[in-house]
Amino acid sequence: MNNREDRRSFLAQSAVAAVALASWEAPVEAADSISLIDTHQHLWDNKIIRPPWLGEAPQIAQPHTMELYLNEARGLGIVKTVYMEVDAAESDQVKEADFVIATCKGKKTPMKKAVISGRPGTAGFAAYARKYEHNPYIRGYRQILHPPNRERGLCLQPQFVKSIQMLGKMGKSYDICIRPAELEDACKLVDQCPGTQFVLDHCGNAEAPWGTQSSEYQTWAKGMKEISRRKNVIGKVSGVIKTCKPDKDKAEQLKPIVHHTIEVFGIDRVIWASDWPVCEFTAPLKEWVAVARKLASELPSRDQRKLFHDNAAKFYGI
Repeated sequence: MNNREDRRSFLAQSAVAAVALASWEAPVEAADSISLIDTHQHLWDNKIIRPPWLGEAPQIAQPHTMELYLNEARGLGIVKTVYMEVDAAESDQVKEADFVIATCKGKKTPMKKAVISGRPGTAGFAAYARKYEHNPYIRGYRQILHPPNRERGLCLQPQFVKSIQMLGKMGKSYDICIRPAELEDACKLVDQCPGTQFVLDHCGNAEAPWGTQSSEYQTWAKGMKEISRRKNVIGKVSGVIKTCKPDKDKAEQLKPIVHHTIEVFGIDRVIWASDWPVCEFTAPLKEWVAVARKLASELPSRDQRKLFHDNAAKFYGI
């Protein structure tokens, strides 16, 4: 199948999915609950888009579609979502963008905005990003930096920095997803891009088993405090549940990480996200939402609303 036919087939499947989900309606917020905006929703169908890394993740290698997500999210209070790129092959990036734009434009699902895949370190990134400069559904870009095959310092290479500076001029954001010991590199990138808005994913990729007395935790905590001083960076409480030990209380395991993230960034600069379906390595969506609500339960209702809804609504314009 040639690229034109492949793209046409993909858009046709997106349209069919939109019709199938036409009955979706935003849940009404209960009096004793706070609505959620899920700012990190992954989707793949394994036909048009199949992330190359799924071969190493058999637990979640099956198709994860919007329909499946909505079934799992039923009753949880999730009112809107932001699509997060899935580290698709570079040849699939346009297909991914086409899919999320069609989904958002169709207004049949809770997806309102998207952060799509990109390779800022390549010369072709500028032309690729300019295609979506004025697209209202594309909020930003991400390339994960923590896989073993991504060298340390990639985000500090001149072409990479130039691309991220360009995103700021376009009014687009960049999600930082980096090894916790390399938060210093993230700080250096942010310092060179003062006009760009950043989101630090997954609490800086902290890991629950560390324990607060470990050198890993101390290095991470210091890095988080340092990057939080950059006012053009917000922190995302996401991803960390996949590091929990399944036989222990997950809220207790995550409390030091989540509380430190909120403390250093401040309640006005943190957002929550599911990282679905990656969260399913250790917890289904329902459990992660329950753990997140428990972790935030000590906050005033106004601050819980900021974490789970209001800050994201403001940042993504939804």
